[in-house]
This record gives sequence, structure tokens and C-alpha cells, in this order.
Amino acid sequence: MTLTDSTVYFTTNYVGEQLNIGVGTSLGFNTMYPRQLTEVFGSIIVGDKDYHAWSAEGGRAQPRKYFDEYNMDAYTVSPSPYLTQNKDKPATMVEPSIDNLTLKAYLLLYGMAYLPASFDPAFLDSFAICIDGSGSCPDISPSSGIVPETFTDPFGGKTYRVWAPVYRTDWYSPNVALVRKAQAQQAAWEAADDDAKVQAEMELRESIETLDLMRGLYEIYSAMRI
Repeated sequence: MTLTDSTVYFTTNYVGEQLNIGVGTSLGFNTMYPRQLTEVFGSIIVGDKDYHAWSAEGGRAQPRKYFDEYNMDAYTVSPSPYLTQNKDKPATMVEPSIDNLTLKAYLLLYGMAYLPASFDPAFLDSFAICIDGSGSCPDISPSSGIVPETFTDPFGGKTYRVWAPVYRTDWYSPNVALVRKAQAQQAAWEAADDDAKVQAEMELRESIETLDLMRGLYEIYSAMRI
């Protein structure tokens, strides 16, 4: 709820006021920083700590740096951006203390319910997923520019289909990342010997469970439009 509190004021020209000098705009954190929230929420759901884990450099935990506080891109990029993305990732990272399906369910539920701004569906669209062949799975024409990716559950036989938002090509897409992770886990499971096969299967089943969770909640919240 705090992330969507619109009583916070930011000094920005993000929403296009005519006089963009020292303008205070009342809008939520989710509207200002949808990319960062997609990366943090999405990477926790996928289990990709590269996008959210704290730094462990220097032998101690340090908060993750998501922005350049000096916004140096404002001096070199036109039109001037309201933030400079910090692309450097820590060389060593802290392992998350909580990484389970309950946390992922909460992030998906509250993220899909509260974070999408009415004029920017990028957060919700970054979780687009369906079961191939089902009534809720749209036909995607090649002319659309959308390139879907699929993963077939080797245990249940369902084929999950995902696609990244074409209007946010440089963003992290949790749905695509999770499908690619499941594909890699399936290959590792099929190649594993007897000793490692049980662990590989557990990891693969966990990703499939997360795919199902993502699909169920996306099917509900993608049907809601403001």
C-alpha cells in the first residue's frame, strides 16, 4: 500500500507539465518507478537474485543501489530522464533469507492488484502467461512483433506460453525469465544421474508450481481494466 500512496510528492517532469522546473507532482512510487518494481518483485518470484539481492562486498550486507543518485544521464541524454538506472550488479550477493511459494504468492497478488498504473500496464504485462490451446490463450500473429516462448511441463503435459511487452523491450520480463529457467532446469534434470536427479526434479517442479501460480493470478487480474 505504501508503494502506491499518491500523497508523496516528487520533483519531476515525468508527467509532462508545461513548466517542468521544480515541479512537485503527487503520484505513487509505483507510477514513478515501475521498472524497478518489476525487476525487484519479478526477480524474487523467479528466484533471480541478480536483480534484488543485497550486496555482500566488503564482508557485510549493504543495501542494493538501484539508481545513480546524481542522475548523470540527465546531462548526456535528451530528453533528460528523471532517473539514471544503476546497471552495476554486486560481485557478491547476500542469499535471500526467505524464498518460498508463500512470498511469491503475496508479491504476485499484491503486485498485480495494486501496482499497475491505469495508464501504464507494463507491470502486469510483464507476467503475461497462458496455457497453450486454452480459451484464454490468445492467437499471436507474427506481424504483431511479439515472439512468444513456451515450456512444456514434462509431468503434466501442459504447455505454458509467455511473451514480453513489445513496448518495454529493455525491461526485465519475469514471465520469460521463469520459462527460460524452467527450460534449463528440465535439460539439467534429463541429463542428471541418479544421485542428482531427485534434487533436479524438485527444483523443476518448484518452477512449474510458480508458473501455475503466475498463470492463475494473471488470468484474474489481466481481465480487470481501469
